[in-house]
Amino acid sequence: MRKTYDREFKLKVSQDIFENNDTVKTVSEEYTISRPTVSRWVSEYRRYGVEMVVSIYPLILT
Repeated sequence: MRKTYDREFKLKVSQDIFENNDTVKTVSEEYTISRPTVSRWVSEYRRYGVEMVVSIYPLILT
């Protein structure tokens, strides 16, 4: 079964890499997530920044 992660978690993982100068490999091992998955999140973070949460994964706000 495929694992899903919420938007806030993806943002946190991406920010951890930039704020702590960690590598994708280190963070993926720490959270037990595949490196390609973390790399994709980081790429989205580089492109959209904090807005990636809304831009890539829109929320319906009420």
